[in-house]
Amino acid sequence: MKKAWIILTWKLFNRRDVEVHNMLGSFFQDLNKDVPLVLEYFDKTLKGETVGKVDTQRMKDMVAVHVRLGDYVPEMRVDINWYREVIENIIKERPQQRFALFSDGSDEELRPLLTIPNVERCFFGNAFADMWAISKSKFVIASDSTFSAWGAFLGQRPILFSKRHFPPVYDGKVPEAVIGTTTNLPSDFMIYL
Repeated sequence: MKKAWIILTWKLFNRRDVEVHNMLGSFFQDLNKDVPLVLEYFDKTLKGETVGKVDTQRMKDMVAVHVRLGDYVPEMRVDINWYREVIENIIKERPQQRFALFSDGSDEELRPLLTIPNVERCFFGNAFADMWAISKSKFVIASDSTFSAWGAFLGQRPILFSKRHFPPVYDGKVPEAVIGTTTNLPSDFMIYL
């Protein structure tokens, strides 16, 4: 109630004691010039117990797949079959490639992916640990979510979207693609397999 009152009185009376910030700003665009500073901040503030369950050595050989379902209405979701087909196309090229699946969806919702032998569902104890694990992967097959984007950004990993409702994550120095309904991996991603 207090927050609603502050917003209402700020709008009605142009309160000078209230500052309003757009928390997403320009998303990642203004961070690209300061990647070393951002990474230094995370290195200094990160507690070992927060990410202690993440096997970074194992993650560096995996492709991260992030599927956001829980709080997304159906039109915001990426079709589960898109992920499946992208994974299957990668496996055709690299049969031994392993995938780390991160999601807030149920096992039933994720069944089309979990039935692929090369896919392993991962949870490292908390959301930040999962983002950290994503940052250690080869590259990211992303949902239309800044969770995927933060994971990729923190590791400066290539990121592949079906769709994205926010500006590009990178400024051109790291591969990033929005491929729509196609499921073929762009050629500049193949070198990461």
